[in-house]
Amino acid sequence: MNSPISIVIRSMDRPALKRALDSVSAQRLKPREIVVVAACGSRHGPLPAVDPAITARLVFPDAGLERLNRPQAGNTGLRATTQDWIGFLDDDDEYLPEHLETLFPAAQQFFQAGGLRGRLAYSLAQGIDRAGNATDLYGRSFSFVHIWDNTLVHTMNALFHRSLLAEGVVFDESLDILEDWDF
Repeated sequence: MNSPISIVIRSMDRPALKRALDSVSAQRLKPREIVVVAACGSRHGPLPAVDPAITARLVFPDAGLERLNRPQAGNTGLRATTQDWIGFLDDDDEYLPEHLETLFPAAQQFFQAGGLRGRLAYSLAQGIDRAGNATDLYGRSFSFVHIWDNTLVHTMNALFHRSLLAEGVVFDESLDILEDWDF
């Protein structure tokens, strides 16, 4: 049985999209849906095959928009999700196979114990360059000092409850970069 999770992938139709989708398909705890946002507009090709147990949809920009910036693509994906828990992955990122299996139970536990205060869970994420070398480690413990230097919670290593959307949690579309710092 799949978990009540939507994964949003902002895509520029790069070749790496297949690897990103494969990493979601390889999850030991599978999401119910993947929403791929065609941020590059109508030139986006069809989606590569994913695990048939997961619903995968390609969502295009609204009429009149040919291309979406990162926050617009994020918000388009958020509006298209249907599940209780939402996570993000860019088309050039990948999850390790145990990512959702580890993060989802913690998210549920925090939500059940903390109510409105327990609607976000995040993990560490290891950056890897093209040569396979470890780079940055994302997701350190909360610190007001560190948050001015670098975001603590990257959208790729977090799950949040959809109830936050009803309270206006969206990306600020006036930001061209670092929109996840403001999310």
